[in-house]
Amino acid sequence: MRVGCLLSALIVLSHANASVDVIGVPKDLQSAYKADGKGKWRCLNDSSIEIDFSRVNDGVCDCPDGSDEPSTGACGELTEFYCQNEGFIPRYISGSKVGDGICDCCDCSDEVNTPQTSYRGRTCQELKKQYEDILQQERLNYEQGLKALSQKFEIKKIDSKEKQLKNIEDLDKQLSKTKDKLQKSKARYEKEKQFYVEKVKLNDPIAFELQKIDMNELTADLNSTFATVIQAASAFQDITKILDDLSIGYTRSLNDKVVNENVKKYDAMINSKEFDRATISSKVETELHEQLLDYFVKEIPRLVYDKKSDETNPEYVIRKAGFVKALVSGKTSYSNEIVNKGVRKFIKIMDTVASNYNVNFQDRKVIEAAAAYHDFLGKYENLLNGNTKFTVPDKLIENIDTIIKIVETHAKDILSGNLHIEGGESGPSESSLEELKQLRKQLKSHEKQLHSLEEKVKGLELEKQQSVLARENATLLAFQNILEQLNAHKSGCVSSKVNEYSYEICIERDLNGELTGMLTQRSLNDPMRVVRIGSFTGFNTLNEHESQAKHQSHLSAKYPDLDVRHLRNERLKMVNGSIEDEFEYLYGDELDNMDLPIMLGFTRGEKCWNGPSRAAEVSLRCAPEFNIEAVTEPTKCYYNIVLAGPLGCVPRT
Repeated sequence: MRVGCLLSALIVLSHANASVDVIGVPKDLQSAYKADGKGKWRCLNDSSIEIDFSRVNDGVCDCPDGSDEPSTGACGELTEFYCQNEGFIPRYISGSKVGDGICDCCDCSDEVNTPQTSYRGRTCQELKKQYEDILQQERLNYEQGLKALSQKFEIKKIDSKEKQLKNIEDLDKQLSKTKDKLQKSKARYEKEKQFYVEKVKLNDPIAFELQKIDMNELTADLNSTFATVIQAASAFQDITKILDDLSIGYTRSLNDKVVNENVKKYDAMINSKEFDRATISSKVETELHEQLLDYFVKEIPRLVYDKKSDETNPEYVIRKAGFVKALVSGKTSYSNEIVNKGVRKFIKIMDTVASNYNVNFQDRKVIEAAAAYHDFLGKYENLLNGNTKFTVPDKLIENIDTIIKIVETHAKDILSGNLHIEGGESGPSESSLEELKQLRKQLKSHEKQLHSLEEKVKGLELEKQQSVLARENATLLAFQNILEQLNAHKSGCVSSKVNEYSYEICIERDLNGELTGMLTQRSLNDPMRVVRIGSFTGFNTLNEHESQAKHQSHLSAKYPDLDVRHLRNERLKMVNGSIEDEFEYLYGDELDNMDLPIMLGFTRGEKCWNGPSRAAEVSLRCAPEFNIEAVTEPTKCYYNIVLAGPLGCVPRT
């Protein structure tokens, strides 16, 4: 009853004095809580519902949206209560927390009508002092981290929004100009090509037959076909090397039944006559691919267009054309055999070994084989996905058949010089052949120019897209800048002791210039016991909400005394027809996320005992020195790790 009296008094006061604000309502919404000329008031989200203004804040929820009870907890989670928090950061809390005896607002306005509070917490002034002290420490830490970063890398400055907008406008002009130039060049090229085709049709019918084939399409199809052939051979070599090293180096005397039995199985398979290992070589397939390209791009055009060949025997030239087709088809078929009858069988062996070997033996060669095998699976994921059968594109076969027909029909006449065109007239003269050659040379030159302009347009469009994104999201721009620096970073490892383990994160570049890495865990009680948590698989960008959540988690861990509740808005959000709470993270005007908003992913680690393969996400935090600060395991064998260091600092303008 006393609460009701106090509420009534408060309402009377608000009626009597229009200057008194309604508690729990921000200033921009105060005008919504005024009675009309008849003393009536309408629910904010449903104006069809009208009540007496005296029923506003009377402790009874009359409106479906709870808007009639902004100052009380009567409507519970339906409402938001606004904490003015003068001197500190204003924020919203859930209406369910109003009048519960605990001061959730630092100005305690949510408990103004509660006779007695059980928990007061820090005042707004006390929080402000604590916040400013933390801000000073974080600024110092950030400046030191940024200084360490700038000593290692050349940090790009972030342009002002005005300069970014000017850059986008300049890119638009440059893009428009380049597209116009490309369009004109295409028109000129098509006109020249049509002129050339008519000349060829009139003067060299044999060359006209070859001209019908799109050589760019043919070479693209050949490239994609042999990319699979080369990758299949490479996969065979890599998986057999893993198993060879295991077979030669593992410790048989440990009597690990799983390893012993599967190595024996592999030795029997690899020594059978099913595969000739000497013929399975990615290097050999690469060289063959280059020879085939040379045949289609140089040898055939030279024979058909220039009427020249290093071979004088037409039967050899004809047989070679047929052999090329058989070679392309045969290599694809053999790649299917290599993968399905070789690689996949070896994968089953390594799957068994990597998942079931006795971890207590700590056999170094077995551990190395398991680690190499996990990397192998990541490298050849696309090749091994499903049971897809590799085939030669139909269009490639069609084009090769056309070339075979041309060669079979005309090779003898070309090599003998006995050329004729329709009507029995003699073939093209030397002068006409030379004219056609010069036209082809001119077309080729213009084709290169077209390709160069097309690439320039693509580059400008990408640059514009990135500039627009960067202007809309400064955090993304900072991420892109740092990512460039990180990609230029040479190999390095960071190791730290956390609880009973030593963790090590290594990032380096492989021979292809790609970033690779490993995350391991070593027991301090048994240093020989090393567990591979995962291999580096790339970066994930955090959105603003995720980045702020990560930063508040860091603040909470670093400053246990800080009540981070006061740095959160508890807003309401409609999800599938129902209302849910959603945090909005508050930093005031100064404290912002100073940590790089990315996560490093590590997957394909060693399998846990009776569990999944290990994996981890590593978040970066700005600090002057490298250190692994924290390791948690939110779910079985999945780790969250915090890596502090200069690379975790977001550069500022």
